[in-house]
Amino acid sequence: MMAMGMLWDNFYHNEGSLMDAQEFLTHELGMAMALCSLGAEATGEYRGLLNQCIEASDLDTMKQTYEEHTKRSEALAESVGVADKAQAACELADQNFRSMRDDFMDDMPKDLTHVLSWIALSSGGGIAIWGALEGLADAMGNSRLADLSNEALKFQKSTLERAQKLLYNEAKKLAPAKG
Repeated sequence: MMAMGMLWDNFYHNEGSLMDAQEFLTHELGMAMALCSLGAEATGEYRGLLNQCIEASDLDTMKQTYEEHTKRSEALAESVGVADKAQAACELADQNFRSMRDDFMDDMPKDLTHVLSWIALSSGGGIAIWGALEGLADAMGNSRLADLSNEALKFQKSTLERAQKLLYNEAKKLAPAKG
């Protein structure tokens, strides 16, 4: 697994000084694209388990939303001239996030609670990434980035909240009834 530090190191300049806004945008968009791609993939890969508690139409909507956010992020990166660097950041983040997911899922039974736990973990990461992009959009006055960030942030928050509620319900089923 590539160290997460290497992900950041590739986007620093002047021997570790802080990133500028364009580098930060490139890096965060790349991570957002990777997480959204993995979200769409997980929604499809674990569909059978997720159908136990999420309607098929809702799973379709989730997958489509992840895919739409990926495409819009790619288009945004293209429009500001950082598509190649954002794609490189996406590929590197994808390796890291995929490795974390695989390690998590390999160490746990592939049951509904663990799939929901992974969705919650990745949504938490998405909230952090899209929140950072929302702040950058506000600072830069970029309405296109602000719209995408705001929409993606709401989606990630609702996905996390849904996973938390479903995990709560699953945990209640596992615990013995109070006597």
